[in-house]
Amino acid sequence: MTGFYELVYPELDKKQLTGYITISTISGIVGICLTYLVGHFLDLIIASQQEMEWVEYICAYVGLNIINRICCIQMEYQRVSIEGKLSYAMTRKMLKIVYNTSYLNYCNENPAAISQKINNDTGIIASFYVSFFKNIIVQTVSTIVYLFVLIKNSLLIGYLVILMMIAYIGVYLIVKKLIYRTEKEVIEQKTNYATTLFVLIEKSVSIRMNGMSQYHFGRMENDYQNLLHALKKQIGAYSIYNVLKDILILIFQTALFLAGGRMIRMDSMSVGTLVVMLNYFVYVLGCMEFFLNIGSSYQTVKASEERLKKYLVLDELPTGKERQRIIEKIELKNLEFAYPGQNRLFDITTEFCMGKIYWIRGRNGVGKSSLVNIMLGIYGTSYTGQVIYNGYRLGELDYKWFINNNTAVIEQDPYIFDGTIQENICLKGNRIDMDELKALVSQMKLDSLMKFVDMDSTKHRENKIYSGGEKQKIAIVRTLLSDSCIWILDEPTANLDEESKIIFYKELEQRKKEHIILLISHETPLCRWDHIVDIGR
Repeated sequence: MTGFYELVYPELDKKQLTGYITISTISGIVGICLTYLVGHFLDLIIASQQEMEWVEYICAYVGLNIINRICCIQMEYQRVSIEGKLSYAMTRKMLKIVYNTSYLNYCNENPAAISQKINNDTGIIASFYVSFFKNIIVQTVSTIVYLFVLIKNSLLIGYLVILMMIAYIGVYLIVKKLIYRTEKEVIEQKTNYATTLFVLIEKSVSIRMNGMSQYHFGRMENDYQNLLHALKKQIGAYSIYNVLKDILILIFQTALFLAGGRMIRMDSMSVGTLVVMLNYFVYVLGCMEFFLNIGSSYQTVKASEERLKKYLVLDELPTGKERQRIIEKIELKNLEFAYPGQNRLFDITTEFCMGKIYWIRGRNGVGKSSLVNIMLGIYGTSYTGQVIYNGYRLGELDYKWFINNNTAVIEQDPYIFDGTIQENICLKGNRIDMDELKALVSQMKLDSLMKFVDMDSTKHRENKIYSGGEKQKIAIVRTLLSDSCIWILDEPTANLDEESKIIFYKELEQRKKEHIILLISHETPLCRWDHIVDIGR
């Protein structure tokens, strides 16, 4: 709890939380007064014939109820606002942790599972902490007031309530481990089930084309049965807890009725006072329910914390302060890399200089894309040797600035987000010459998309799925218009027609003077390259 509290607390809106607690405390005090007022009103009805005194009590009762209702409405608005802000802030922080660590730390996990963990678990934790900060104060104050009134009016009843509280704690301690285990299992099975559904939807075309529907629906059925089994175990754990709790309540309520009734018969307690004490007894049960639910709720939160802990302790990518606007030379010195538990992929010593095109080639699986990921810092420091830019090691560069200003990448499957063509091309905030942009779009046979280039940036291209060739062409235009000095092109022409390939390679030759161009390709490039770098030989 302490470790994650350090992550949560800085993200809390302290001022808004203080206001929320203050309003909640006022509402709690008003609730205590209302019950006390009802008891005294009953005694007044029995003892007094003056109806005007009744009116005063009724007016006070109505006024306090109005105040309480206003407080409750404001409390709900405050709660939703604080929880929403906290959940978003934690989600953002968790994503930053993922983005600032080596991809190798989470590459074997299903992206849907990571997303589900971060989204659900941060929501659970945010809800718990907001309720905790508010209720720990309100319920503590209320419990003290209730016990004070109970003991003041009847020492015997006060002792009975205290004894019940101790027994309540004992019941919780008996079942808390069982509750925690079942809560954690349910969360894990929900994640597995949600991940399977995500894959069924995301990969629906591939699954249908390859005749894998039966297998994946079978996995979904299996995950559902596992989830159902976990839920049944959870219900069983809570049933044990609730049965033990209800037996205690029944015993102590019976004792309270007998003790209160006897005191009324002996004229040592009024009917109104007994009503107040019975209600306060119920409120004390509610307070105890809160304190015990802190434990059971924390078991759920603890399970969520455990799922997120491995991300919280991930090492950040090394980053320095050096910014080099122009990268004229890249050096790889004795660069070796192997995935955990596998043989070494490569051992490279070479250099790349501005104004030249380097054809990086090698068979599948020899580490061409891994080399790119190392050079771009995606794999962190999971290699031996050195990657040097203009005489500075990669870890000495301001990493974010380096990625945003020095590099442009065309991936095998380019990422095109849900926006306009212009937004996708200008995603790094580059100043684009619109005439040059339109000329390139025309050359790459993207004329049918020209109307989207001039779209208002708030509008999206609707009802259109980009083909592999379109995505590659958009990425090519984006790179060719980039002023980044390092261009890394991973199979950039795999989905292009022959004419588009010729145009692309011609543009590369014309623009190479101010760039270091690394061209990864299985096929022989249709341009004059300056050097060949063989990987895996």
